[in-house]
Amino acid sequence: MKEISRFLVFICMTYWLCSCTAIDIDFNDPQEVETIQDALQQNNDLVELFGEDNIYFGPNPPSLNDICFSVNGLFYDTCIRYIFDIYNGNQIIQSHAAPPTYDASINTHLFYDHVQCIAKHKIKTRDSYNNTYLLDLENAYIIGHDTLFTTYYVGKIEGNGDPTVAMLISGTLVFDTITTTTPPTIEFKGVKNYIFGKKILKYDYQPTQAYAPGTIEIKKHPGLSPSCDWNDK
Repeated sequence: MKEISRFLVFICMTYWLCSCTAIDIDFNDPQEVETIQDALQQNNDLVELFGEDNIYFGPNPPSLNDICFSVNGLFYDTCIRYIFDIYNGNQIIQSHAAPPTYDASINTHLFYDHVQCIAKHKIKTRDSYNNTYLLDLENAYIIGHDTLFTTYYVGKIEGNGDPTVAMLISGTLVFDTITTTTPPTIEFKGVKNYIFGKKILKYDYQPTQAYAPGTIEIKKHPGLSPSCDWNDK
């Protein structure tokens, strides 16, 4: 992907310029941006299906510190599902069922302790059957520019097999200027252009009625996903 290559060249040039100005750079610093392919363990099919146009590149993403928002319902853009063949020793085969068009789940996101290009990130998902699943990450990589951000990582979701998943999320932060205060204040309103990509990599134990490793889902939410309080969702 050309844009990814250009971004890596930019990072390398930045390190070179800094070294020329006698700034000591620790190349083992955890704030170093890990490439999408490496962070997602070379699951390039997820990246390609997510789409380069939906990945916001840049070493200076907007601050996501203490950003919380709720996404109520998602429309499928891509759905490639694999299932366990219960009639053949639970071998993994591709599902031939018609792909869905809508997911009624509610995803609540919380970003905090954001420093440079790494943040902690929690995702709480409540599905249409009122089951709740939690993903709690120590290191989510954040890239982007202006109000555009992309986050990517591999993490483990608690519940129903404890799946390890590769995830890509992009969006645009929306703010409002409150002029009734002195001085005027900037208020976070939510996220628009939300895009969510997930690939199931493996399970810790056999799940119940879950899709098998290899399953990829790309989903989008139209309109604004409003800001919220994590503890109220």
